[in-house]
Amino acid sequence: MFGTIGSTGSYTPRVRPRASRGAASVRPHLFLSAAIVEVDVDPSSGWIHVSRVWIAHDIGRSLNPTLVRGQVEGSVYMAIGEALMEEQTFRRLPPKLSGALVHKFPSMLEYKSPTTLDMPEVVTELVENPDPRGPFGAKEVGQGPLLR
Repeated sequence: MFGTIGSTGSYTPRVRPRASRGAASVRPHLFLSAAIVEVDVDPSSGWIHVSRVWIAHDIGRSLNPTLVRGQVEGSVYMAIGEALMEEQTFRRLPPKLSGALVHKFPSMLEYKSPTTLDMPEVVTELVENPDPRGPFGAKEVGQGPLLR
């Protein structure tokens, strides 16, 4: 009835040098994340079943709680896949081609990731501790929980 409603904006984080390599770090603040993972292990087969995950992530201020929760739980999904399903196997090309070491299965068709049936119950706690240096007090919430 009134047309499209839209807005634009931007945020430029403060850049500070990294002491170790002289590179720049654009992370303007520290984020914290903690997780507890309940697993069942079958000693005879070595099969691991993740029963439940509890994760808390300091997000600063949640600008969109539904999307923030999705980002945190998506990181849990990626971490479970990385820990339990990823494998890198290599093969050597014939000497006449180069003898280089390459991925044995370079196709995404061989890439394994959890399905919805593989995912455990995830209990997510969003800790809001606004950071004055972040946009509207927000902090990182993309890959952070995966890296912890």
